Amino acid sequence: MERLSMPYDMDEAQDEDASNLKLPEDLEDVKYFNNSEVHILLEEVKKKRLQEAEKLANATEYDENLDDVPQIGIPEILDVTLDYTEQVRLFKSETSVNAVRRMLSKYELGLHPFEQATLANLCPHTPEEAQSFMPSLENRSYADLMLVLEDVCLKRSLQY
Repeated sequence: MERLSMPYDMDEAQDEDASNLKLPEDLEDVKYFNNSEVHILLEEVKKKRLQEAEKLANATEYDENLDDVPQIGIPEILDVTLDYTEQVRLFKSETSVNAVRRMLSKYELGLHPFEQATLANLCPHTPEEAQSFMPSLENRSYADLMLVLEDVCLKRSLQY
């Protein structure tokens, strides 16, 4: 029986370590977004596409020679992803989303942007719960981590 090849080099996989938050090289300089931020960004994309479609529709009313102009629509994947992010996002208003991002980045815990986004997505209630999701948080002070989690949960509860 022929052995299947791995999609990536095993040596590279061994260099990755979730407990130390050692991410693959291609994810080192990436900007991380939580689900609520993704939802806001996708809403903006959809709104711009709808505006472009409306402009195009208005232009074709006055110029019959625009038969070859491609139609601008909303891809199904955009709508599906928007529906998903609507269901899983924890922060509904743009004000809440921005406040949570600022709050998580200000703490002196030195939270990695990935950790910040994950905390905003999962909103764990205890340091133990947060550490079970992200082993990289195990070396953080219990009291400091509890303070961060309380603030995130408070922001979530005050937005409604």
